Amino acid sequence: MAINKDKFFDAIWDLVQEEAATVFCLGWDGDFPGGSGAVYVNEWNGVYFVTSSDFDPEGPFSSL
Repeated sequence: MAINKDKFFDAIWDLVQEEAATVFCLGWDGDFPGGSGAVYVNEWNGVYFVTSSDFDPEGPFSSL
């Protein structure tokens, strides 16, 4: 039986999002519609993930 990699990743990502602690957040407001956003660095079980309101998630990274 083949593993559906997308379903597996989604399940793990949901767990990471629930349990991760935000260690850094940088937000901005461009003072115009659509000109605001944020970047988050989250730690989960000793690894780090970068999420953003504008870009796809990145990681895991072993250090900051």
